[in-house]
Amino acid sequence: MSYRPMRNTVIRDGMVVRAVTNPNTRVGFARSEDRTRWNMRSGSPLLPLLLMSIVAVGMVIGLWFVVRQTQRVTVTVTGLDDGSYRQPGDLAATPIWIDVQGGELEQTRLTLDGIERDDFLLAGERITWIGDGLPDGEHTLELSVPRKLWGTWESEWTFVVDGEPPLLDLPSPTASAIDTAVTLRGRVEPGAELTFDGEPVAAAADGSFVVELDEPPLEPFELVAVDKAGNVATIETAIPVDYPPTRAVHVSAAAWADPKLKAGVMSLIDEGLINTVELDLKDESGEIGFDSSSEVGHTIGAIGRYYPLRDAVRELHDKGVRVIGRIVAFRDPLLVQWAWNNGQRDWVIQTADGKAPLSRDGGFTNYAHPEVHEYLLSLAVEAASMGIDDILWDYIRRPDGDPEKMRVTGRGTTPSSEFIASFLKEGRERLRPYGVYQGASVFGIAATRPDQIAQDIPAMAANTDYIAPMLYPSHWGRGEYGVDHPEAQPGEIVAASLLDFQTAVEGKGAALVPWLQDFTLRVPYGTTEVREQIEAVDAAGVHGFLLWDPHVTYNVDALR
Repeated sequence: MSYRPMRNTVIRDGMVVRAVTNPNTRVGFARSEDRTRWNMRSGSPLLPLLLMSIVAVGMVIGLWFVVRQTQRVTVTVTGLDDGSYRQPGDLAATPIWIDVQGGELEQTRLTLDGIERDDFLLAGERITWIGDGLPDGEHTLELSVPRKLWGTWESEWTFVVDGEPPLLDLPSPTASAIDTAVTLRGRVEPGAELTFDGEPVAAAADGSFVVELDEPPLEPFELVAVDKAGNVATIETAIPVDYPPTRAVHVSAAAWADPKLKAGVMSLIDEGLINTVELDLKDESGEIGFDSSSEVGHTIGAIGRYYPLRDAVRELHDKGVRVIGRIVAFRDPLLVQWAWNNGQRDWVIQTADGKAPLSRDGGFTNYAHPEVHEYLLSLAVEAASMGIDDILWDYIRRPDGDPEKMRVTGRGTTPSSEFIASFLKEGRERLRPYGVYQGASVFGIAATRPDQIAQDIPAMAANTDYIAPMLYPSHWGRGEYGVDHPEAQPGEIVAASLLDFQTAVEGKGAALVPWLQDFTLRVPYGTTEVREQIEAVDAAGVHGFLLWDPHVTYNVDALR
């Protein structure tokens, strides 16, 4: 390499800071005493080598990008996640889409559990497959796509098909008093989500769970388990009411105020033949028999004041017996007449043209009207505050007959039975804080013919502590339940009809306390007829009854 002198050189601190080269010089360098600058004009191979290297690297990079793009396969799956749980029906109804970009799509292979499938559709860059008919268990779906040059792109998805509802086990709840804490213990499939009436319940790793309640739920409850595949298991049940065994007789308000009739009832108690007295609080005429402070009752002139309730309850409790307060609900001639004459006609069930109260049984109040509800419920709460043990609703229904011939303001298209059940629900909520049981007297036919008087027994049982079906043999037509002459065959008709009521209340938590007959209509009733009914109730495993005689004179021998 030769060195060429440079002209007009300026040197500062041993460095060339300016130099004017020969005009023919294309690349110059200057060398000072300390540093040398190179002039490549001399034909040095460094620049060509550098340029060749850059070109070569660029070609390699370009080739790499071309190969990479050629070999690249991109897959997007819709409808199937790796590790997911699926129901058979869901897989059969929802296609799995595999979108593939790149590769030799025509040579794509799809295998399930190692077996190649030919039941998929390839359209453009989309593979469509429907997993119909897969058995329960774990499955692996594999996709193989040959690359453009060499090699194969492969991927797999593992999933579980599960069409069985999850395990959910809850032993039948034991009967509980209405003011006692309740603990439920059960087991659910591990990993499943569990709720109690919509609230989440934590389960242990082995699936065991505990639900603790301060008191029995007012209504039947629902346990729901949902597994990873979305299968659902449901248990709908109720805490059975531990209703006390009951041997009761009906006593009207007037009878309790009559020394002779009252003495007859007290003698039954003293002999240990009964343990409960049903005492009328408001009867079929609409009259209130106790010393109520009800504002509506006083306004309509319904307060009869036959007895002070608090004293009656104390006297009976001192004898060791329970007291059931009977309230006739919607049959109320006194309230109907007052409401009609005082601008409250909506409180009344009317004829279809709205021109008069429906006259059946002296008149029925509107079971859909909130102010009618409040009048009745306030009476029940007042009695509860005076120490009554139960409230037993009677005439808790609409009048019998064609509902299209009745005008019921506010009912709309809602079935009458829903208003009845709603009323009972509110009553139970109002009475439970007092520790008072709630029952409902119902027609004997209601178990099989609920629409005739709007008494839906399962719905009513879900909102009461007990159902009291009126199984009076004299009230059945000939041939009912295959019994030729029910009034003359009291044990047979009671046994047959009671079975239907046991079915109707099953799982609703309500006990059964049937009304039995101790009075004569067409067939004379004495010790044998009354005892046959009581024996039929005992044989059915029902622990209680209510005995009815409108004259409050009961057959002592039948109760012995």
